[in-house]
Amino acid sequence: GSDSLAPVSAARAAQSGIASAEGKVDLVVELARLAGMPARMVSGVDVARPELPAHVWAEVWTGDRWTAVDPVYGSVPVSPTLLRVTTGSAGRPLALVPLIGSLRTTVLSKTR
Repeated sequence: GSDSLAPVSAARAAQSGIASAEGKVDLVVELARLAGMPARMVSGVDVARPELPAHVWAEVWTGDRWTAVDPVYGSVPVSPTLLRVTTGSAGRPLALVPLIGSLRTTVLSKTR
């Protein structure tokens, strides 16, 4: 049902070990803040996943720059295929789909 797609809060994610993408990011943001590090949620697009390009990840201030952390895919730093659209908890990433429906990308690769 639609309840299985609902975001899970950071507290529930920590207690249950189960969370939506937003819940996982929220947990990382809250843990970083508890450790005294500024952190924020980022919503954007994963150009490598055209079937569902909307995605969320976290950015944590490491003293001199924001470092992108992706608890959903388990990567630090995040994949270069992620493009930021908004920062802060701007809502669910699926809300970005109408904005990116006509997105056109060109992937550039270094030739040897």
